[in-house]
Amino acid sequence: MNFFFEESRDANAKLLQSGKIMLQYDEFELRDLQGKESAYIFSNSSGFWCFVNKELLLFGYSKVDAAMHQYSQEFLEMEKKAKENKAGIWQFQK
Repeated sequence: MNFFFEESRDANAKLLQSGKIMLQYDEFELRDLQGKESAYIFSNSSGFWCFVNKELLLFGYSKVDAAMHQYSQEFLEMEKKAKENKAGIWQFQK
């Protein structure tokens, strides 16, 4: 089992609870480095759209992949903030 898998899965499920989901496909790649279909996920809760991928990064439930994509810079910033705050998976890093 992957490190921090259950916590990440639970955070993702909570963000997707609204029932209204929008997928946005990358302008560069449809598949990730492992060949799996890749998309950006937005969830609508109370009339506000949440960028799920960014939230997971910000709270340390995900890592930035090595591939370049249209949100690379924003994702790297979210991951940096999570590391600085020792959030999620980053709380165990020295």
